[in-house]
Amino acid sequence: MAFFSFPIRLELNGSFWGIEDMVEHGDELFLERIGRDGNGALYKMYNDLSSASGNEKKTRLEEGTEDLTALIASLDESISLANRSLYAYDHLDLPQTASFFANLALTSDQDVGHKNYYLYRDSEGTGEWSILPWDVDLPGAATGWTTLAARITSTMYRSQLTR
Repeated sequence: MAFFSFPIRLELNGSFWGIEDMVEHGDELFLERIGRDGNGALYKMYNDLSSASGNEKKTRLEEGTEDLTALIASLDESISLANRSLYAYDHLDLPQTASFFANLALTSDQDVGHKNYYLYRDSEGTGEWSILPWDVDLPGAATGWTTLAARITSTMYRSQLTR
C-alpha cells in the first residue's frame, strides 16, 4: 500500500530547471488502486492522533469528521487499556496496522507518528480503520534535524531489531 512516486525532469523555457518528485494524490483513485473502497473516509494526518482538527479530509467531503473524532476519543489514554483494546479489536484492521508498525521498525522510519501518515476507514464495509504510510523519505535517519549539516552528520537510529 504505497503511493506511486517517481522523479521527473522539469524544464522552463527550454532549459533544465531541476529534478522533482511526482507523487500520487491521496484520493478515491488511490484507494481503488490499492484494493480499498474508494467510498471510504481518507484523512491526511498532521498530528499524533490527538485531535481531529488540523488534519485534511480527502474523501467523503460532504461529511464531517465525526468518525475520526470517535476513533481518537475511543483510543484516548484516559480510557482503560482493556476498553481501548476491545475498541481496537472491533474497529481497527489489526493485520494491516501490525504490518504498518512492523515496517516502521524494520526501516527505522522515525519521521512518522506526529505527521506523515494517512488514516483510512472502510466506511461502507467493515467500518475498520487502517493506517497508511506517507512521505517515507527518512528511513534509518535520526530525528530532530534543523540544518542540512545535522542531516548529513546524523547517525542511523538503531533498535534491537537492527543489532
